[in-house]
Parts: sequence; structure tokens; C-alpha cells
Amino acid sequence: MRSISTAFLILTAVLCASAQHGTSVTQTLALEVRPVAVFAVTGDPQPLVITTTAAGSEFMSAEDRSTRFTMTTNTTGRRIAVSLDVPMPAGTRLLVRLSNGTGTSAGIVDISTALTPVTAVADLQPGLSTDQEIAYTFLADATAEPVAPQSRTITFTMTER
Repeated sequence: MRSISTAFLILTAVLCASAQHGTSVTQTLALEVRPVAVFAVTGDPQPLVITTTAAGSEFMSAEDRSTRFTMTTNTTGRRIAVSLDVPMPAGTRLLVRLSNGTGTSAGIVDISTALTPVTAVADLQPGLSTDQEIAYTFLADATAEPVAPQSRTITFTMTER
């Protein structure tokens, strides 16, 4: 009886060993990279308050450069566009300038009446841009009457051309 038990154990060990070494399994893994376009803004601009101007200046101005943006895209040809929720008061203008990021900056863009998006950075290329400057300039010409404190919502959109 002991020899049968020993033979059974040896046979079981041999079968298990051959099963472990002789068995293979396959799987199919699907892979895909989809278009990515992410844009984030950090910081809040300080209130733009015009209090004085130089004698003989055509415009009075206030500026803020404390806001930054970060963007990532893996596609070509996208752009960053900017718009306002409400036009600026008579005699005033709001200008914005975004750093290049991975594209071409349009430079200083007048968004005073931009209720639909206007291009601030064009021809974005694949890559990551971090800590890029957003500069705001608030202008008032000599005809502008005093403006009570108010705000504007500025929308940035990363979109295809």
C-alpha cells in the first residue's frame, strides 16, 4: 500500500510539473492614444484700477501679470482662444497677451468686445508648456467716464483651428 501511495505522489508531482512548464496562455491587449488637449489657469489677476496717468498720455492703464497657464496637447494645429462675457464700458479696452506655449502667440489681443473667441495663441504643437504668463492690460482713454467696480469673466478655450 505504501508503494502505491509513493508511486501516486511521484506521478502527481511529475504531472503537475509538466503541466506548469508545458502550458501557455495568450491575451490580446488593445492599445490606443486619443487626442489630448488640456488647458489650466492658475492664479487670479489683481483688480485693475486706473488711478493716474502721465501728463499728455492718450490712455490711462493698469496691468497685471500674475496669472499663469499650463497646457498639454498631443496633436498639431490647435489654438488657444479668449472671450469675454460682457463688452467693456465705453472708452475702455481690455487687452490680453499669452506667452507662446508650444505655439505662436498673437501678441497683444484686444478682447474688449470679444463675445466670441479670438485667437491668442495659434499653431500649437504637441508638448507640455508650464508656467506660461497671461498679461492683462486695462486701458481707459480721455473720454472714459469713471467706472464703478465691476468684473468680467474671461474664457480660455483650446480648440482646433
